[in-house]
Amino acid sequence: MRHTTRYEGVYYRERKAKYNGKPDRTYEFCHNADGKKKWVTVGRASLGVTAEQAHKERLKAMTTPAVPTVPTATVTVKEALLLRRESMSPLSAKILDNCVPLYYPGILDTPVRDLTQPILENWKAGLLPRLAAGTFNNCAAMLRSGINTAKRRGLHEGPNPLEKSSGFTTARNTNKCVRFLSPEEAATLIARLYSRGEAAREWADMAVVSLNSGLRAAELYRLRGQDLSPDGESVSLVGKSGKFEICRLNQPATRVLRERTKSKGPGELIFPTRPRHDSLASAINYLKLNKGISSVVHKVRFHTFRHTFASWLVQRGVDLYVVQKLLRHANPAMTQRYAHLRSDDLKEAMGLLPQLF
Repeated sequence: MRHTTRYEGVYYRERKAKYNGKPDRTYEFCHNADGKKKWVTVGRASLGVTAEQAHKERLKAMTTPAVPTVPTATVTVKEALLLRRESMSPLSAKILDNCVPLYYPGILDTPVRDLTQPILENWKAGLLPRLAAGTFNNCAAMLRSGINTAKRRGLHEGPNPLEKSSGFTTARNTNKCVRFLSPEEAATLIARLYSRGEAAREWADMAVVSLNSGLRAAELYRLRGQDLSPDGESVSLVGKSGKFEICRLNQPATRVLRERTKSKGPGELIFPTRPRHDSLASAINYLKLNKGISSVVHKVRFHTFRHTFASWLVQRGVDLYVVQKLLRHANPAMTQRYAHLRSDDLKEAMGLLPQLF
């Protein structure tokens, strides 16, 4: 349900999430474009967007010429992305502007009608060595949406080359972590980090917390003192899915987090700086943990601590459902990759069958 504001054409919707003790608001405005009413989402109050800012964006949209209509034969990838940009919030539009030259090299000026599957496969092959599969799929979805907008406006005829029905395939995530550490390897690596001084200490503290809670690096960077529960047994955070989650902690993780919050205010980041990655890489190389290993799935990296956390639990007989909850996996299939570590349980179960023959 939309609510009016004191600015003409500017409205807001109330969200379930709270901001400053009240329901968060998503501001949007409407204006006429090409003779049709068009709604544009500006952003949420929790991200700093105000009704006045939405009003300014509306005035700007009303005075900015629309993307020029181009002949069907000449609509390009860049023009399709501009069409997608129209319905974005200012922040998302800014991100797209920065990413376009990086993520769409070589095809920006290509007419959409000329986007053959070999061209798209070459584009994908050029990006995947430096992009995660999920990031590439988001780029493809952005372009797919822009082309669909072009089709609705009559700027492109025929099929969308980014649709599955046209033969386009998304990237599969082939860099899932397989390697996990033994207790001796983990202890030696963390000890090495602590011995390398302040530059590597933050990596060491983060490693201890991740190894004892399964927290991801991105989640650790967002943690603030106020997120730690009074009893120290859990932290509240916004997880990978963007949802509010509770992560359980054990004593080693609690000890590190409490130590780091002693001299900080509740609103301050627990890990305020992203340490230089070469401190962690140097310790891994010194211990030769990746010697002779070329595949990224078998290499030790920071995510290995989260994978080790889960692997140790399964090896010690913890039920996969419990592991799923501790890892905060939304899909049980994501946790099934650890099932092979319970082979002894399967062997024991087979031994329970009656020996009739």
